[in-house]
Amino acid sequence: DKEQEKGPKAATDGSAKSKGPAPPPPPTNRPSSELIKCLAKFLFRCPSLTSLSVVGLTLANSDLRVLGRALSMNKKVHLQSISFVRVPMGDGGLSELSPALCGSRAVSIRVVSCNVSDYGGEYVASIIRAHGARRDEAVWSAGLRGEAVKAHSDRCPPEIPTMGALVLDFSNNRLADNAAEVIGEALANDEWLMGLNVGGNNITTKGAAHLAKGIAKNGVLRALVIAANRGVDAGVESEIAERVTSVAGTDAPPAADHEIVVRAMRSWSRWRAEEDGQEGAKRPRSRSPVRTPPSPQAAR
Repeated sequence: DKEQEKGPKAATDGSAKSKGPAPPPPPTNRPSSELIKCLAKFLFRCPSLTSLSVVGLTLANSDLRVLGRALSMNKKVHLQSISFVRVPMGDGGLSELSPALCGSRAVSIRVVSCNVSDYGGEYVASIIRAHGARRDEAVWSAGLRGEAVKAHSDRCPPEIPTMGALVLDFSNNRLADNAAEVIGEALANDEWLMGLNVGGNNITTKGAAHLAKGIAKNGVLRALVIAANRGVDAGVESEIAERVTSVAGTDAPPAADHEIVVRAMRSWSRWRAEEDGQEGAKRPRSRSPVRTPPSPQAAR
């Protein structure tokens, strides 16, 4: 009798096991490590590549490390544009990419909506310093009879300005006042960067004051987007606007005509319309207009 009782139970257990395979896991936007490795190999085998854009992917730090090494080690590929948008890398991921971004010769570097916090400001500043130092050294090497060649001047060889970033976009992250302070210090000693977008972060009046102090010694930056930050004081806004506008109103150097620079400047004008639409938002934001210059042709 006991064996007969076990029979139906065993049959029941067997039928339960034969219902089919388990359902597949939910879809994810994180690519496999093999795909990332293939992309890294592609960077080595395609010297004509000019732009790298990664949008909406969830990449582990190990994935970003692989991409960063590929960008750093391949000296034959000179990307003009590097863009990471909606890639939630955070500070850890940015630290993996930082050596590659500092060593690249990209005219435009974008790390937008990537969850970079206030501590990530040091990486932004390191990019500005590294790209500036590279071009400063090139200018010094190009000096004639010991005479210094000024950045973006007529005497500056035309290839030197495009040996590094001319526009940086770190908008829609979580940069705050500490980040603004180190970025402002980097801007104070830079003679090359033409545009910086830090809109949509957590910068307050204190941080904006550090940026204003930095660009007061800069004299080159032609566009600074600080819109949609946390309640920047109108007086600091006016100071930044006055200094940037005074530079933007001068004759534009040849590098300002670069297609990537022109496109970036134009795209940043959208911040004006978006900011005007935030008037009724609960979160207090800076209501300053976008400080972007006219087109290079108009400036001339």
